[in-house]
Amino acid sequence: MTQSNAASLDQRLMDISEKVLCVALFASLVMRLGPTLLSNPVNGFPILSDALIVTFILSRRPSGTPLRLQGWALALCATLLPLLIRPGGHALVAPLAAAVVGLTGLSVNLWSKLTLRRSFGLAPANRGVVQSGPYSLVRHPMYLGYILTEVSFLLNNPNIWNVSVFAIALGCQVARMRAEEQVLSLDSDYAAMLTRVRFRLVPGLF
Repeated sequence: MTQSNAASLDQRLMDISEKVLCVALFASLVMRLGPTLLSNPVNGFPILSDALIVTFILSRRPSGTPLRLQGWALALCATLLPLLIRPGGHALVAPLAAAVVGLTGLSVNLWSKLTLRRSFGLAPANRGVVQSGPYSLVRHPMYLGYILTEVSFLLNNPNIWNVSVFAIALGCQVARMRAEEQVLSLDSDYAAMLTRVRFRLVPGLF
């Protein structure tokens, strides 16, 4: 087997692994949160958000560049860790307040994914540079949507397990952003975009 064939095989294996893990963990998330939805409808936001992830992963276009193992592992952790959340704890805010945060996050998430369409992917790779919609405002709006959805759930289900899961996932998400930008900055279109869109998540802050 040639080196290029081996690299192609590795990339296919990573792609299959992503899909299998995402579907399996999403199913387990639905099983944990599903029974709580009648009494706690806000818990439906993570299900909706992660259903979008699974849908777009299964329909994305192949990467135009080889996937790097380190970036792939970071992306996988950032994406899969939030699927381990558990219901429980006494809500810190009124359900309506948590629902507003969750709906905002879900809306940003959906807008970002519809803008990316089949350019969506987990691992840092160039699947086409997108500069329209929310990507004209910040460089990683989809991750902002994830964070808002996670905050909504955490406000409604505060416990040590969920805090720990989201804290680790957030660290992986920040590292993932940097890894993505390192890969995409090799593209002249994205390099030009970096000068126009200065902030990663929140204009004026980060």
